[in-house]
Amino acid sequence: MDKELEKYSIEKFGKNIYQDAIDKWGENSQFDQMIEEMAELTIALSKYKRLAYDNMLEKPEDKVMDNLYEELADVKMMFEEMEYMFGREKINQWYDKKMQKFFEELYK
Repeated sequence: MDKELEKYSIEKFGKNIYQDAIDKWGENSQFDQMIEEMAELTIALSKYKRLAYDNMLEKPEDKVMDNLYEELADVKMMFEEMEYMFGREKINQWYDKKMQKFFEELYK
């Protein structure tokens, strides 16, 4: 991990970073933030799809790719917070069920 980023590591701060965010901005605000980040990812994916597939470009513009990566990171951060809020164990149980179904569909 980059030394500069290490100071922001979740491992360093532990799960308290998520509780700190909830304490500072509130659960409802964090739900809104998750919704906003997912909407922004939807837009970024739509732009990528339009440029990469609809226009048949070999390589979409760097700014489109940077925006896509940024929005993926935002959603990942918020998803981790949602895992904290709702419980990773229960989410992982559902994930396992969904992956099993996915594999069955994929390889039947």
